[in-house]
Formats: sequence, C-alpha cells, structure tokens
Amino acid sequence: MKGRTNQILTSIMQSQLPIEIDRLCTDYQIGRRMLRMEIGIINDELLLHNLPIITTKRGKGYQLQLSPSESKKVKELILSEESEFDYYTREERILNLILSIAFSNQPIFLTKKEKEFQVSKSTMDEDMRRVRSMLETYNVQLISQAKGGMEILGMEKNIQLMLFQFISRSFHSHKTMINKEIKDRNFSFISQYIPTSLLEKLDQIYNQNISKQDDMYRRNFVIYTSIWLLRFQRGYRVFRKRDSEKYSSIQQYVIELKKEFDLSLEPREEAYLRSILNSLSRRELTTSFEWGQAQILTLRLSEHVQESLHIRFGEKLGDYQSELFIHIAALLKRLNSNLQFNNPLTE
Repeated sequence: MKGRTNQILTSIMQSQLPIEIDRLCTDYQIGRRMLRMEIGIINDELLLHNLPIITTKRGKGYQLQLSPSESKKVKELILSEESEFDYYTREERILNLILSIAFSNQPIFLTKKEKEFQVSKSTMDEDMRRVRSMLETYNVQLISQAKGGMEILGMEKNIQLMLFQFISRSFHSHKTMINKEIKDRNFSFISQYIPTSLLEKLDQIYNQNISKQDDMYRRNFVIYTSIWLLRFQRGYRVFRKRDSEKYSSIQQYVIELKKEFDLSLEPREEAYLRSILNSLSRRELTTSFEWGQAQILTLRLSEHVQESLHIRFGEKLGDYQSELFIHIAALLKRLNSNLQFNNPLTE
C-alpha cells in the first residue's frame, strides 16, 4: 500500500468513533471517489491477511473494529510495508507544479501530474485554481494548451520575482542550499531543477567577489542568480531581442531623418521622438484613439512624478516615458477586456 493509504488506515484504526467521509477527504485533500478507491485497496489488503475490513456506518462514516491482537497485526503490517509513494501536501504539490512548469525542458501535462501525485482530478483542479490565484499577485498567468502543456505567461521579471519568492522560502541560509545531506521534500523538488552543483558554483563566485559572510544577502544573491541563469539558458529574456531590434530600426529611421532634412536635435528631443515612434509600432493598441489615450496618460503621469517628487529625468525622460507607455498600454488593454490583476507592489 502507498504512504497515503497507510495513513488513512491508521487514522480510521486509531479512531474510537466512525470518521466522517468529508473529514477524511479534507484531511488528505482527495475527493470522495478517490477515498473509496483507497478504502477498497485497504480492504483487499486486510482480507489478504484474514483481518476484518473497514465498514461504513450509515450517516457517520468509516470504522474499523479490531481486537487487540488484530490491531497489533495491522500495525505490524503497516510497519513492514515499504511505501512506494510519499504523500504530498497541497503546498508541496503547488511548489512542484510551479517549478516543473518554469524550469522543465519537457511539456507539463495535468494528467501526468495527477498520476505522479496520485490525486483525483477534482483535487488537481483545486490545486490549479490556487496556483492561478497566487500567480495573479505577480501579474502572471498560467495557461494550459492541448499539445503544449502548461505555460506561465507574463513579464519575465515578474515571473522571476515569483519564482524567487517561492524558492527562497525553502532555504533558511545559504548553507542549506548546498548541503546534499538535507532530506527536506521541498529541497528535493528544487534540486531537481536547480542543481546543487550550480548553487555551489554561484556561492563560490559570491564568496570570491562580494563577501565571505554567511547572511540572507548571500542566499538571495545565489538563489536569484540561479533562477535568472536557468531561465536565460532556456531562452527567456527580461529584455527581448525583438524589442531591441525594433528599437534599433527606429533609431536608424531617426538617423536617416536627421540626415535627409539636415536636422540638429538635442538629445532629449531625439529621445522623445524615438519613444513616440516606438510606441506607435507596438501591437498592444490597435487604434489611434487608444494610442492617444495611452500617450496622454503617460505624459501626465510622468509630469506628475517629476513635479511631486522633484525628479528631473533629463536625457533619460524619453526612455522613462517609453517604458511607462508599455505599462499604460497594457493597463488600457486589460480595462477594455474587463480584466483586473492585483498589484504585487501593494500587497
């Protein structure tokens, strides 16, 4: 019998009163159908050893009535069996899901995860609902494709921040990251996707270049760098290549414009023109009206920031407005689609 099956048997056997079905489903985070299957497996094993089986007391739940000698025999049976599967808690399943989707080189499918965790479809659906709710905090979405499996969508820096916060909870210090003797389940999950050898190498680099002191800064440096590196190696970029290529083409356009009309532009004027042209080439906004709305909001917000905080961006104003426009454009797109996400900065 599996680890969870043994745990269910132990709970029923130790209870002097019948245990309600809903309570068992809640305790082990499984559906009624899965619980019935578990009880069937237990009863088959008990019959095999000539022991009484679990029965249902109408309106009250499951019970197992044993004599002292039979109880001793069941305990010996549980102890003698080697568990083929260790029961996963919901928190462990969620961490496993997020790590596998973010770092695996192979598509991740829910049906395979159900078998791996040995949970029902309803339990898996509830896990996914909670994962999606958690990811919304970071303005990140989890989608499932028929042939491509599950994928995390959103700005790469938000995804990396989300991964950092989930992973860093499992490490109390940098020593726990590189200790191969640790048997913690979460550490086991993480080491499947972030090799201990990588953490050791990053830890050495930190030790040689920043500090030999063991503190949370060391841990945070190593964890975040490992996340960034592994995502980078899988082709994920905070600054995407196609965006820089598009900006380069716009920059070339402005250079040719200056040459053709013999223009002498101040750096701030040129940066402003590039940012405006760059915003016009984006696909988030499909009409000139939407574009105009986004530009007005961007200009007013940047003016407000400069006046209220007494900040002068100078030559960097164009770059600041260009980046701000991207966020405003996405905001308007969500408003038009009646979508709303939590702001992770206000949580």
